[in-house]
Amino acid sequence: MVALKVGLVGCGRLAERGWIPALRMAEAAGTARLVAVAEPDPARRAAAARAARLDGGAAFADWRELIATGGADALILAIGGREQLEPAGAATAAGLAVLVEKPPGGDRAGAAALARLQPPPAVGFSRRFDPAWRALRDGAGAAGALELRLAYRRSGWGAHVVRDDALSDLGSHVADLAAWIGGAAVSRARCSRLEPEAAEGELELEGARGSASFAVATDRPYAELGRVDGTALVRRGGWRRNALGRLGAGPDAGALPRSLADELAAFAAGDADVASAADGLRCHAVLEALRDSAGRGGAWVTVTVAP
Repeated sequence: MVALKVGLVGCGRLAERGWIPALRMAEAAGTARLVAVAEPDPARRAAAARAARLDGGAAFADWRELIATGGADALILAIGGREQLEPAGAATAAGLAVLVEKPPGGDRAGAAALARLQPPPAVGFSRRFDPAWRALRDGAGAAGALELRLAYRRSGWGAHVVRDDALSDLGSHVADLAAWIGGAAVSRARCSRLEPEAAEGELELEGARGSASFAVATDRPYAELGRVDGTALVRRGGWRRNALGRLGAGPDAGALPRSLADELAAFAAGDADVASAADGLRCHAVLEALRDSAGRGGAWVTVTVAP
């Protein structure tokens, strides 16, 4: 397998803590290598180039310059959803494969526009490639009661630009995980709590494939919990594991780069388990239904994907 030559657009926290170390892992494995970065902020651009061991000629202020060099086979767009459509379209027209970060396109209209590209981009729902979540999916079976809880402290992550609320940020993972684990699209949704830094609710899957309760927060220490029928199959975070993680030790250390490296290998190989633009559009439909439900006092709302 020839290593995929990757251009990275956006050199924020996700690039720093996720994609650049993941691409180093991918290069060591022979699946992909980083050939260029694009970032308008000069300090972040220079820091990314140093971390990626790129020379100055491979670090661009504008993604258009990166595409024009012709040195990449694929583009990773680690930028806000509303900024993704133009570079995704240009890269696709230039014959590059594209992977966009979640939530794709910023909203349903943006996600739909991405899905209309030919070929449409992949979407970076990286928890599909976390071994613990994959084990939960493989052992969950049908019609189970799924519980999903995700949290992190936004101030600790320190994003430079993106300020999505908790529902868009972590709720997008919940919407994807519920459908991916259950093997069916989300048909109904209700949101019993919706605040900028927290959201809670329930999802039902098509074909009586099960249900999921969820809670997400961006003002609490990092934690992930996945239960099926009351049995915890995914447990990350907690004060002890977080303390070890800050020291580069413990079971959660390096989990994000490893998941991204595995996602990148699957993307390079054309693996069907990589989330599609259609998955991203369905995710936005679920988020819209949850917001609608919150406005209706927590009533159940049917998820409608079609315009």
